Amino acid sequence: MNTRVLVGPGQNGQRPSARIVAVVKACPGINLALLCRALNGQPSTEFCGPCVSYSNVHRRQRAEKWAEYDTLPGLVAPYQLHDPCPGLGFDNVRKSVYALAERGVLRLEREQRPDPRQPRGWDWMTCVYHQPQVRVALVGCVAQKGSRPAPAAELYTSPLFRYRLAWAGQHTDQVYVLSAKYHLVEIDQVLQPYDASLSTASKEERLAWAATVWGQLHQALDVGETHFTLLAGKAYTTYLAQWLTPTAAACETPLARMSIGQQLHWLKGEIERG
Repeated sequence: MNTRVLVGPGQNGQRPSARIVAVVKACPGINLALLCRALNGQPSTEFCGPCVSYSNVHRRQRAEKWAEYDTLPGLVAPYQLHDPCPGLGFDNVRKSVYALAERGVLRLEREQRPDPRQPRGWDWMTCVYHQPQVRVALVGCVAQKGSRPAPAAELYTSPLFRYRLAWAGQHTDQVYVLSAKYHLVEIDQVLQPYDASLSTASKEERLAWAATVWGQLHQALDVGETHFTLLAGKAYTTYLAQWLTPTAAACETPLARMSIGQQLHWLKGEIERG
């Protein structure tokens, strides 16, 4: 059987994680059998009966017997067998999917009892779903600060920062503070009071600051699987938004083009509505 290989095993045995995630996103609930078919460009009605990887003589013989006159559950076409996958064997796909599930990128739902006609047993019809994206808020710092070292969540004292932080805690999974001096910081990280702002910084200084934060985000998060919400002024979000929009799962700036008074009004209303 001639097939068009869409994905190869990659160099040095690398697994096709990016392609697997893309297929699962497009087809939530796809099972491992159909995922293997999609990655190898095979028709969705054909299953790897005599596949080399994960092979079992008795299961293969049972599958070949059933293939003569029966169908698999949920399929209207006969249970067709074909030659081993030319690009990605089922075993490689299975290992990749389970590795992604351990990282929290994918979620698996296994059937309670395997179909006896399936040559691969339990794993064969396991359904795969993409995990919900992690929502992360980046809260911009403000000029009003305490006079003593304190965690980032307590150092900034203005009502605007408090409302931003409250909204982020209510609507996102993780919160970071964008500091003009310390760049990307966690809310419980203790900071020394400082007198610095990007509002008075030059374009080159803002670009250098954004590049540092960009690198920190990639070290701390899987940017491609993260939904970012930027709660900061234009000086803090201009370059970050430009870079995050095409690379992150999503990037939004709900406070853009709002005055401080408008931001306070919007944040207060959203917090009250829950």
